[in-house]
Amino acid sequence: MSCIQCDAPLPQGRRKYCTESCMTSHRNAVRLARHRGDQEDEEYRRRKAEYARGWRGRNPDKRYKKDPDQTRQSNLRSFYGMTIEEYGELERRQNGSCAVCGQPETAIGSHGETKRLSVDHDHALAVAFYLLGSFDVLTLKP
Repeated sequence: MSCIQCDAPLPQGRRKYCTESCMTSHRNAVRLARHRGDQEDEEYRRRKAEYARGWRGRNPDKRYKKDPDQTRQSNLRSFYGMTIEEYGELERRQNGSCAVCGQPETAIGSHGETKRLSVDHDHALAVAFYLLGSFDVLTLKP
């Protein structure tokens, strides 16, 4: 690997810059280039992407992996003010079917599995009312 600023070989323990001076001058040059919209910004992005690809290749075990259950729980709480258990209870009360048409969800998600029912809610109050299928969500939009 070489220094992002001056292409000098990196000393042991350094990741991007050979010296603090190179780091400071490079960051200042990038800020100025972004401000002016220069082509130097493209070169910086290319080198940064190259560095990131190399790091991901050398450290596959350190990459951030999203936990789908945690993401789902976070989304339910932030968008609708409900927990996974409350969603499950609502789904159980509706027998796993859409509240409008009474049919189970048939839409296929991006990973090839059947989508979950969507939450019908009040945007202002963040209160959930029913679970709807994908088709009915689209037909009910104002």
